[in-house]
Formats: sequence, C-alpha cells, structure tokens
Amino acid sequence: MSFWNWLKSLFKKKKDTVPSSEPAGPVDTSADQEHRDSYDLENEVIDTVKTSVPAKSDSAPAIPERTEEDGEPPVTNPSDTGSRTLGAGHRYFTIEELCASRTAAIKHIDNTPPSVVMQHLDVLIEQLLDPIREAWGSAINVTSGYRCPALNSAVGGVKMSAHKYGWAADLQPRNGLQAEFERFIRNWAKATPGIRYDQIIVEKSKSARWVHVGLYNASGRQRMQLFDLKAYGSPQDSDEETRMNEEEWPL
Repeated sequence: MSFWNWLKSLFKKKKDTVPSSEPAGPVDTSADQEHRDSYDLENEVIDTVKTSVPAKSDSAPAIPERTEEDGEPPVTNPSDTGSRTLGAGHRYFTIEELCASRTAAIKHIDNTPPSVVMQHLDVLIEQLLDPIREAWGSAINVTSGYRCPALNSAVGGVKMSAHKYGWAADLQPRNGLQAEFERFIRNWAKATPGIRYDQIIVEKSKSARWVHVGLYNASGRQRMQLFDLKAYGSPQDSDEETRMNEEEWPL
C-alpha cells in the first residue's frame, strides 16, 4: 500500500469512529415528556398545598393581624374551611340570619361579611349551632352573630371579639326557658364526644341573659371555656329575665 492510500484509510477509520450528533433512528420521547409533565404537576400541587392548606392542629393558624383602619378585622383560616359550598347541609340556621342586625339597620351599617368570614359562619353553623339546635329540639334565636368592625364599635364590642371574625353567636331559646337552656347547653358541651369550641359562656345585662357560643377566638384558638352555673346563678324562667337581647351586647 502506498503512503497516500495508507493515509486515506487512516482518516476514514477516524471518521467512522466519531459518534454522530444525530440519533441512529427515531427516539420515543413521550415517556420522558410525561415524566417531566408529571414532575411539574406534582410540584405545582405540592406548592399549592403548602400555601393553601394549613397544617392540622387543635387551633386555627392565624393570618397576620390587620388593623380596623384596613377596613376589615384580621381573620383566621382553620384547615377545615377550604373550598366549601356555603349553606350546604345547614338544617336550622342560615348565614343571612347570623348577619342580621337591628343596630346595623338603624345606623345604616353594611354588615355584609367578606367571603372568608362567610366560610367561618358556615363552619360555625355546621359544627356548633346546628348540633346544639338538633339536641335542644326547639327553636333558638340568634341575638347577635357576625359584626363588621363598624357594627362592633357601634355596639361597644371588644376589639378582638370573635363576632368580628364570624366565629361566634349569642343564643336564646325562643320558648323563653333560659334557665333550662343554660343547663342543657352546659350538659351538652360536657357530654358530646369530640366537640371542640373556644367558649360556651353565659352573658347578661340588667334585663337579659344569653349564651355566647364561640368556635374559635380571634387568634384561632379553641380554649374550651365552659361556664359554671354556680358562678352565673340561675335565672327565673320569666319574660323579663329572658327578654330578647336586641341591643347586641359587647362580647
């Protein structure tokens, strides 16, 4: 073999051993793409869960507090609100009922709750108010439910009242048997398995008494505070003692 032929054969061998940048045949990338899509979707779901679903706990994690100057009070988001169909499953109470206010009507205050507070009211009805009404077996009046900041100020409510967040309602029995209702609701709270609440306490003015029922407080806690009948005394079942709490008392 001549020198030139040997040199040509050497270059040919090197060319044959250089890997091509093009695939030798068609490559199915669908599996890889599916994996990437699945990975992206999984991480998107994880990010959504991390940001929208609070960790489970005995208390509702609190959203950073805002002042009343911002137009709405701070609110809490317990893990069981989520995306709810408002009013679904309610048997005895409605959100509208919990927002009705004689004082707001007189003073022309718009007591319409924001959407997150409507979810709180929905949970309050489902977890406390409807079960109480079912066990009591007779009509119950809501004398004060949700209060917007302006209404809460108008009735002299405390700054961090649970009413401002849609977590509380004041109750009186429609049949006027206030003493019996107070005994019943205390026994119900003590005997009902798994029941959780912040406060079930008796409040009173010079002419009326009612039971304040709160699911969470303003900080998202459930303190399980239950009134003692001895501390509050027992009213006579009379029209004067059980008169409707129409002026919406502070708590």
